[in-house]
Amino acid sequence: MEISKEAKLNQLNKLLRSRALTGSDSLKSFLRFVVEKAAENPENQLKEYVIATEVFGRSQDYNPRIDSIVRVQAGRLRTKLSEYYSTEGKSDKVLIDLPKGHYTPVFSYLSDESFAIRSSLQAANSEEIIRTEFMTLVEPLWGELIYAPEPLLVVFSNTVLHGTYEQGMKLYKVTDEAEFAEDVEPNHSLPVVDHYTGIGEAMGVYFLSDFFARIHHPFRVKRSLSLSWDDVKIENIIVLGSPAENLFLKELPQKQDFVFRPLKDQSQDQWLAIINTNPQAGEQQYYTSRQFGPSPSQISEDYAVVSVLKGLSERNRLMVLAGINTFGTQAAVEYVTKPEYIRDLTSHLNIALPGEAPHLPSYYQLILKVKVSGGVPIQISYVTHHVLDQ
Repeated sequence: MEISKEAKLNQLNKLLRSRALTGSDSLKSFLRFVVEKAAENPENQLKEYVIATEVFGRSQDYNPRIDSIVRVQAGRLRTKLSEYYSTEGKSDKVLIDLPKGHYTPVFSYLSDESFAIRSSLQAANSEEIIRTEFMTLVEPLWGELIYAPEPLLVVFSNTVLHGTYEQGMKLYKVTDEAEFAEDVEPNHSLPVVDHYTGIGEAMGVYFLSDFFARIHHPFRVKRSLSLSWDDVKIENIIVLGSPAENLFLKELPQKQDFVFRPLKDQSQDQWLAIINTNPQAGEQQYYTSRQFGPSPSQISEDYAVVSVLKGLSERNRLMVLAGINTFGTQAAVEYVTKPEYIRDLTSHLNIALPGEAPHLPSYYQLILKVKVSGGVPIQISYVTHHVLDQ
């Protein structure tokens, strides 16, 4: 399609007003000169000498072998043109290009079909660039879990509710240190009528599904009550929730420095806490949640543990994302799936030498402090971590 002089000059004006050329007066002058000359006389081939003397004010004895001003500025202009057409000018149908080695611009017009193809290619290229950058960010944390082609198994807590409609329902879980150390059968005189999954675990599955879709990795979901030890032996697994809801976690043989245990206060009331079995200098011996009323929705501060452990076989990994309460569990999932938190985690655990790509220990646990408002984690901060020898 023949492009009119008016269309060429209109496109020139769009470029001169663009953000890409803001503050680049010399490049604007360069572009205006070559486009106006080419629009006026398409057959004329612009020379480096002419541009140097008429655009950049060089003297009549200008020698391109000594002074490379035109070549350097032409390279900068090509970069700016590419930037413009990949951003604010991606919907333009008139293209102005400055082929390498030439100073006479080339004009082209995109048909509807060509425009659709270009838009599709630009979108695909942008998506691939974004995905590559994201994979570079998450690889130190997630690499061992996502190298295998098999789907990851996401396990969410699904504890038993038992009771009666007259007396009310209670969450069946261990309540003191003795019971926490071994399985206890529920009271069979009370009919089991339902199961319970916390909102934090439900939100955690959502965040993980969004994360795995972004990195194009398959996963499966299973409730903890249906998990078998065969699953644990052969799968790469992510567990949402603490051993108080996922009772099988109490039987894992892996060494852990941060464990969940009940504590008693002076009134003998019991509270689930994270116990630091190997406290380092400056660390607390235990961490408990805070709430300003009797309802779980009135929790204002929670703590969570992110554990990356060896699986039951050498080739598998086990990640446990567990809060003292369901809000902490949600926060732990957000911490390992959202870019800003992954950067924070990597900055604390990175063991690579300066100048090398980030690298994390094979096995570790870290504690998070979670500020909660209205039942929603609103602030997540790193507290401490321990590297594990497994």
